[in-house]
Amino acid sequence: MIIKFQSRDTWVVFGEVNHVEYSDIGYNPHDCAVRSEVIVFESPNNQAAQGKWIAMGFFTKNMDEPKEIIACTPIYLMNDQGKTIEVI
Repeated sequence: MIIKFQSRDTWVVFGEVNHVEYSDIGYNPHDCAVRSEVIVFESPNNQAAQGKWIAMGFFTKNMDEPKEIIACTPIYLMNDQGKTIEVI
């Protein structure tokens, strides 16, 4: 599986994802404290007013611990061939 989203004006892609969990956090992570191991991405071109902030945890190939991120929607979940299977 592939996870793809935009941070400012750059596309961020995580590949070889084996398992993903996500939830709407309901607040802007830049306005409060977030654990240091969580990577917080910027919203795409100030889109946070329109999008939702999503917390995601996922495993990629050969990982023992999940990577934890917070990103702004839309977030694309794609199969290994790059076809979108879900838009968050």
